[in-house]
Amino acid sequence: MQLAGAAAIAASALAGCQTNGKSIDAVEIANADREPVTMSHHDAKLFRAGMQVYLNSLFAITSALSTNDRAGVATGAKASGMSAVKDVSVSEALAMPPQFVLLAVDTHQRFDALAAAASSGATRSALLTQLSDIVGNCTACHAAYRVKEY
Repeated sequence: MQLAGAAAIAASALAGCQTNGKSIDAVEIANADREPVTMSHHDAKLFRAGMQVYLNSLFAITSALSTNDRAGVATGAKASGMSAVKDVSVSEALAMPPQFVLLAVDTHQRFDALAAAASSGATRSALLTQLSDIVGNCTACHAAYRVKEY
């Protein structure tokens, strides 16, 4: 079972901390003091590398949108889709806060949805709206959680 399976288990117990297209001010944070997500130094290093992939994707997407390059949007978004977490085990996911896992899965799924929309010729405005929702998830996550190494 992959990360998505673990998220489904967690989803049955908790509602996700998602932006649902609301402004950043409307995002409800589960713990304003930033709940720690505890992981080993090695796992934290891999996790931070994943955050760099997100940033690279956001750069590729915004650059492509600036020139109406939908293929570039799709390529940039796919890099941070669900395939990016295919190697995360259920035990790793279950060791993290459930809302964190839900938010992570939602974000990866939103990247996949953006890639699909770009590939199917969605308008630039629609793509920007989807991108805004992704960045809203990123903002909510960084406001609510922090990595704590052991």
